Formats: sequence, structure tokens, C-alpha cells
Amino acid sequence: MTGLPLRMLLEQSFTAPRQVARRLLDLAPPAEARWIGLALVAVATGILTQIVVLLFPADEPISPLAAYLSSPVTGVPAQAVVLLAVAAGLAFGARPFGGRGRFGDALLLVVWIEALLLLVQLAQILVLIVAPSLALAAAGLGLALFFWLLVNAAAELHGFHHLGKVAAGTLLVMVMSVVGLSFLLVLLGFVPPSEF
Repeated sequence: MTGLPLRMLLEQSFTAPRQVARRLLDLAPPAEARWIGLALVAVATGILTQIVVLLFPADEPISPLAAYLSSPVTGVPAQAVVLLAVAAGLAFGARPFGGRGRFGDALLLVVWIEALLLLVQLAQILVLIVAPSLALAAAGLGLALFFWLLVNAAAELHGFHHLGKVAAGTLLVMVMSVVGLSFLLVLLGFVPPSEF
């Protein structure tokens, strides 16, 4: 990709995420590749989620959205919907503030971020197995990393320079997206599956 070894691109995604976002946007893969990427990361995330559910079953999901994401039947489609919602929020949430990013580019960046987070999730599974007492810290670190990657992606996508303002806007859009999706699922009458 763009002349850089994949390993170096992965490393730079964590140390210089904004520069990697620019490289990906300049690469400009076709729309089909972006949608295939969405499908692949949704399936991979669904598989990892099922591994976690099997290894560490929870008594009850913490929300309707969590129930759909952890279900073996609805997990992959729900994951794809969540990623689409994040991409839509990333693309359109900044429009009132002068953002100029496009949905297709936002989708590309979200797919890349999710692919990176698959590596983080693998590490978290290992932590859960080897050192369960560190699971909460690992989860917090993963969430912080996701937020950091998303803020830098949003800044590069829209051409913003002040990461603090972008972080505040990103947090607001994330909260609204999760609440909105959970509310929509309940409003549409979908009952989280209880057993399979």
C-alpha cells in the first residue's frame, strides 16, 4: 500500500494515525473495495465476539445493542450497521462545523480502524485468558485507542486542525449514535435474542 510495507503502515497507524489516514485517502480504492472491507471486518469482528462469548459468557447483555452484537445470528449484520453508523457520523456529523468529508472516505477510514482494532481485540482476548485481573484496564485502553484513531481520522477527513474540538465533537456523535441505534432497535420491536 502506497509503497510502504504493511507492517510499517500498521505501526504508523498507532503512532501517526493522521498521516496514515491521509495515505489511505490518497490511495482512493474503489467503492467496491470499501464495501468488501466493511463485510470482511464485520465478519471477523463477529467471529472474535463469539469467541469471547463462548470463553466468558455473560449473564445478561448491558444493552439491546450489546445483545445484538453478541448474538451468533445478528452479530455480523449488527456490527456492519454500527460501522455504517460510525462512518455516517464521521462523514456528516462535522458538516455543521465546516466539515467537507465524504461518506465513502469515512467508510474507508472506519474499515481501516476496525481492522486495527481486530488486533487489539486479539490482544484483549489473550489478556482475559492469561491475566483476567487486567481485563478492565485492557478494555479501557482499547476504547481510548479507538477514540484516538477516530479523532485523528475525523480531523484528516474534514481538514480540521484542532484535535481538542474534534475530540469533543467525536465524543458527542459517538454517544448519540449508540443511543440512537439502541433506541431504534427497541422502537422497531426487535427483542434481543435470549438463546440459540
